[in-house]
Amino acid sequence: MLALLACFAVQFAIAAMLGFFTRLFLAAHWQVHIAWWPLSMLFVAIFWILGIRRVEVGGGYSAY
Repeated sequence: MLALLACFAVQFAIAAMLGFFTRLFLAAHWQVHIAWWPLSMLFVAIFWILGIRRVEVGGGYSAY
């Protein structure tokens, strides 16, 4: 149970961090000011849809 709680905490932290740094990028480069939490929810929805469609998102190198 504790491991499941820790997994959810890590997922929440990654989504929040992605939204926060996207907010900083948008403000610095395009002068668009959006709160971090709608951006985080947008990214969670995007990754949820990609997961349903079984699209793997990764940064690894593939020689194929």
